[in-house]
Amino acid sequence: MDVEGEILAWGRIIVMRRYDRDDLIHALERIVASCVAESWSGCVDLLRRHFNWEFEP
Repeated sequence: MDVEGEILAWGRIIVMRRYDRDDLIHALERIVASCVAESWSGCVDLLRRHFNWEFEP
């Protein structure tokens, strides 16, 4: 399935045309893979653009 066509919006919330577990996992893997930085702090900064953290300051 074409994930691009099934994911309608994403940011801190993902909106899907219809729920499909495999599409959701694929989308999350793509988001996480795009958050590469030189340090853990840099990765966290990038990940925060997409996800809420339990221990948000």
